[in-house]
Amino acid sequence: MAESNTGVAGPADLKGRKIGVVKASTYLALAKTLTDEAKITSYDSDVIALQDLGAGRIDAVITDKLVGLLARNESGLKIRAVGPVLQRDQMAIAVQKGNTELLASIDKALDAMIADGTYDKISKRWFGENILGE
Repeated sequence: MAESNTGVAGPADLKGRKIGVVKASTYLALAKTLTDEAKITSYDSDVIALQDLGAGRIDAVITDKLVGLLARNESGLKIRAVGPVLQRDQMAIAVQKGNTELLASIDKALDAMIADGTYDKISKRWFGENILGE
């Protein structure tokens, strides 16, 4: 969740506020539990929603944390994450079922990157923080 200067500090502050979400996303259903449906604006992309937030046309955007971090860091949008993570989605690398050799190689490479600090370095470069613990 991100906000501009709207006084939104967490989920409890969203009641009666204008919230932006991407059309047909899981965040739309979540937004409906936090504010009146008439106060929800659906967008074709997170970027457009976050731009409207930065411009003050809406009070908050519910989006993926990484999407928000990238938009803030790369676009210079005046937004920030607030409150707890509302919905946790796990990232994954898809591997064809039964390809245990490839899966083991990927797991080994990820473990090595985490152990030697490469993962942390890459994460901070692109997101401004280590995203592993989220």
